Amino acid sequence: MNLLELVRQLFGVGPEPISIRYTPRAEKVIEMAAEAAKRQNRRTPTVNELAIALLEFNSGVAANVLKRFEFDIASLKQEVLAQPVSQSFVVLLPVAQEEQRNLFHEYLGTEHLLLALIRHGDNPICVFLRQQGITPEILREEVLKELDPNFDPES
Repeated sequence: MNLLELVRQLFGVGPEPISIRYTPRAEKVIEMAAEAAKRQNRRTPTVNELAIALLEFNSGVAANVLKRFEFDIASLKQEVLAQPVSQSFVVLLPVAQEEQRNLFHEYLGTEHLLLALIRHGDNPICVFLRQQGITPEILREEVLKELDPNFDPES
C-alpha cells in the first residue's frame, strides 16, 4: 500500500474511501515526504517532512508563490530541520481539502498543502511566514494571483 492509499483509507467513510484527487506535483511532494519518513523509520511523514518537501520541490504553484516573497528558502529549510519531530502530516489533509473546496478546485495541489501549513499554526513554516507578516489571507491572495495573473482582490 502506498502513502496515498493509506491517506485515502484514513479519511474514508464506511467501506469506500473518500477520493482525494491530487495533482501530479502534489503527489510528488507527498512521495518526497514519505521517502524522508521512511529514512527515519516512520510509516507516515510528519508536518515538517511535508514542509521540507514543499520547500525542496522547485515547481508548482506553492514554489512559485514562495519565490515571490523573496526570503531565503535554504534558511527556512534549515529552521524546519532544526525543529523536533512534529505530528503526522495527515492532520493537514482536512485543511488542505477545505482550501481546495473553497477555491473550487477539482484537484488538491501544492498550493492547498501550503495554505494548510500556514493555517495549521503549529509548524515552523507557519511561524516563519507569520513572522514575515504573511497571513493566511495574504498567502491565499498570492496563490490566486499565481493561478490567475488577472486576479483582482478588490473585485
